[in-house]
Amino acid sequence: MTTEVLPERDTRARLLPGSAAVGLLLALGRGGSYIGISNRLFLTDALVAAAVARWILRPGPRRRVPGSTRGIVLVLLTWSLLHMVPSAARSVVGLRDAVPYAYLILALVAFDGIRSATVLEIERTARFLEICLCVHLAWSLMGLLSPSALLRTPLLAASTEVHLLTERSDFDSACNAILAGLCLQRTLSGKTKVLQKIILLAAIGAVVFAHARSGLIALFVLFALILVRFFSRRSLHGNRKLATAAVLLLVLPLGAASLPFTLAGKRLLSSVGVASSSGVSLSTAENAQGTSTARSNAWRTSLHYSTSSLSRSAIGVGFGPNFLLESGALFELVGQTDDVSTRAPHDYYLDVLARLGLVGLILVVALHVVGWRKALNLLRAERRGDMAILVVGIVVAIPTVAALGVVLEGPFGAVPFAWALGAVDALDHPEGVQ
Repeated sequence: MTTEVLPERDTRARLLPGSAAVGLLLALGRGGSYIGISNRLFLTDALVAAAVARWILRPGPRRRVPGSTRGIVLVLLTWSLLHMVPSAARSVVGLRDAVPYAYLILALVAFDGIRSATVLEIERTARFLEICLCVHLAWSLMGLLSPSALLRTPLLAASTEVHLLTERSDFDSACNAILAGLCLQRTLSGKTKVLQKIILLAAIGAVVFAHARSGLIALFVLFALILVRFFSRRSLHGNRKLATAAVLLLVLPLGAASLPFTLAGKRLLSSVGVASSSGVSLSTAENAQGTSTARSNAWRTSLHYSTSSLSRSAIGVGFGPNFLLESGALFELVGQTDDVSTRAPHDYYLDVLARLGLVGLILVVALHVVGWRKALNLLRAERRGDMAILVVGIVVAIPTVAALGVVLEGPFGAVPFAWALGAVDALDHPEGVQ
């Protein structure tokens, strides 16, 4: 008589390199980036350093497989480093401006990590990131229902009044849009449970009732990509497509009609000049239009400053200088004030142009375009399950809100985005997962 030997179950909770730092920031947002010791040693940086060390010291042979983002990342890292060294030597502020660009190394870490990972490791990491996004959704809803509750969490930075749970509406909305995209994909697949549908509705509500117009745009873009993917699937039964289309024909008009009753919707409608016919109050319309006008003027001034000399146009001013203050764009953006702490023009691409010049801007735009192309490839190919939808959501949502806010200039946006860029590149190679 022989005894059947069952395979040993792998119970080790292995996560992909770099995903711990990503999960921390997806869970806690801006507040998570301030967790540290004496505002000098931050947990995010420690986790990133550990991921880079794990990547460098990983045993075994490395397969040299070209990735579309790898070359651009290496050139952009080199170009940033040339600006970083003198800036860091001049001031701590210059170093802080430069660090978000250094996080691009996580794209290389994620690429190699996923290329050598097992399917189980990818699934566990996807589940971990999903839980982190659910945590973010939970406290985002708490902040909408009781804003004072967030102020009772530990104070991490007195000078900037950053608490452990601190609202950053553009990034918060992006995180909730990513979670909503995952739940929508599961709903369309027909494998979702009631809980997933509840989370989907809660995530959508957290986006539309926040005051970030950019978050609402990110939600629209991500949902549109997922729906286009769904209806373009040839393997899908025609009756199911018709049923989904019928539901959308009912839901979309209701959603459009409800926009004037949500804060993000009111601000979005006001900024495009349709407030008068949509039921948006005069005060809300004036506030939204005033913000849009201030940003437009600041962007125009910043662009003129960046292109007014050959050296600034080509290589930028580097890290450290407050180009908003020097150009006068700061006062266009925030008005006459003694507070000069604002250092970004609420448009990531203009910030890159000012600091890294046209060379840096071309590299960044190329990197983002390749990332979007890889994301669309993943959606069309329907590969890699939940992880694919999560990293596609990050690659789509974060640059969308960064174009209208200060997101990629900080660790809370730069770390997840850099890691997701490498992940979409790796997942676009179907033979790369073991």
